[in-house]
Amino acid sequence: MVDSCSRLGLMLKSYLMNFGEDRYSLLTIRNGMEIDLKTSLPEEWKAEFINMKMYIKSDIVKEAKHYMTPFKWSPEEYCSSDINYLAKKYNISLGISFPINTWNSKTILTIYTNNSGSQFNKNFDDMAKLHLYNLLSIFEKNQETPDYKELTPRELEVANLLKFGKTYNEISIILDLSERTVRFHTNNIVEKMKVYTVKHALFKATSMGLI
Repeated sequence: MVDSCSRLGLMLKSYLMNFGEDRYSLLTIRNGMEIDLKTSLPEEWKAEFINMKMYIKSDIVKEAKHYMTPFKWSPEEYCSSDINYLAKKYNISLGISFPINTWNSKTILTIYTNNSGSQFNKNFDDMAKLHLYNLLSIFEKNQETPDYKELTPRELEVANLLKFGKTYNEISIILDLSERTVRFHTNNIVEKMKVYTVKHALFKATSMGLI
């Protein structure tokens, strides 16, 4: 029987192979400290990445923590000797990182290639949103959790206001709450809907007729 972690890896590789790629890493950072790293790269790469504390030191990881959308990078853009060392040793000339926010963690999926002319790289600019949607769907299919938990009346109010494009600050004024409390309710909504992003939580809640 294939567990959810193995199934996720198989589905990711299958998806990427459609575009001539098969190398990826999946770095999850929980509570700003706890990490989990899965990869199709050699175990030696994983050991070096962890031993060098790249999950803290890497400028690419730092950048991904602040991104909401996929972005492309090359080792030459960074002055870090560690990044260039790993890129040269494992024949990486280009990376595409997909930041995925969950209710309690940050996940960074990075696709690695040594071929700037690859199909995945060529169509990335036109298909970035589609790739992100497809990859999010793969993640959701491998969550062994119920579809959702019931939202409280206050969470429904926040969800409805988010749905109509209100910012956290605007919602805090409308509902007479602190912005911190609005963010707390938003995190609860994402958690209860069993998805990875606020956008997906709102989409799911809307499609289910909850908001």
